[in-house]
Amino acid sequence: MREIRYLEENQQLIQHLKTIPAFGLFEDDALARLLKISRLVTYERGECIIEENGTDSWIYFLVQGKVRISKKGRKITTLDRRGDLFGEMGVIVTAPRTASAHAVDKVVCLSTDFFAIEHMAEKDKVIIGYLLYRIFAEILAERLKETTKQLMAARGGQKSGLKFWK
Repeated sequence: MREIRYLEENQQLIQHLKTIPAFGLFEDDALARLLKISRLVTYERGECIIEENGTDSWIYFLVQGKVRISKKGRKITTLDRRGDLFGEMGVIVTAPRTASAHAVDKVVCLSTDFFAIEHMAEKDKVIIGYLLYRIFAEILAERLKETTKQLMAARGGQKSGLKFWK
């Protein structure tokens, strides 16, 4: 693992990150503030990014590469889209990590210390917190939608008492 602890207000980096869908919501100054509590981290193939049952306050945005998410050693999914978020469940519910994340190949992540937001100025705390929770909501809604499709397929399209969307 190789990291850059403090990301300077680099306009080129900010513009590059804004091409990632998750960061398109951020104004340049808000993204610059987020970078102050973030690290750009590179992981080599096979390296552990998150360990199941571990505890920490970091969330990860995939900038480059592929990340394998597993639970009890069994693959759940592979993330490979720029901007994919992982590690959010541990900070949302303040609980140990429910899964592990490993680099499939060389991976670059923007890692953000979620609880460092609490030490920001009140205005920054509100802006950054709002944007991150909005990203969380969009990603979790998409994952729920996909899980629902998989559940319906596993049930052979059987109806249950629940209403599902297409």
